[in-house]
Amino acid sequence: MAAKFRIALAVVIALVIASASVVVWCIETLGHMIYPPGRDLDLHDAEQVKAYMAALPPGAILGVLVGWLAGVFVGCKTACKISKVSPRTACGIFGGLFLAEVVSMLIMFPHPMWFAALSMVTVIGVVVLVAKRADVRVAK
Repeated sequence: MAAKFRIALAVVIALVIASASVVVWCIETLGHMIYPPGRDLDLHDAEQVKAYMAALPPGAILGVLVGWLAGVFVGCKTACKISKVSPRTACGIFGGLFLAEVVSMLIMFPHPMWFAALSMVTVIGVVVLVAKRADVRVAK
């Protein structure tokens, strides 16, 4: 029972550190400083958001991807460190939840198709790489 609790705790802490507050928020805030949204942008108006997203330069969109990749990396590493019993499981659970968060963002805000595909592939890739690396460390 303690092992399952440790995995759950690891995933929750990783979600808070990686996606809910610290890592993704910091990087996306930097992106908004470099590419500030218009003052009259109403995020509740779907047409305004769609026009805003279509007009964004590639650097602004790639900044979001950098934030997501940093978030999933830090979150997976955190989950692996806290869940010493089964780091691969904790990383996979966190990665699945993070991927669901990415999909929800892609649905809520209309991103270019290339960005959606690149986001999905790279986020999954980071989760797989960190999980494989966690197995190597446990085996030693």
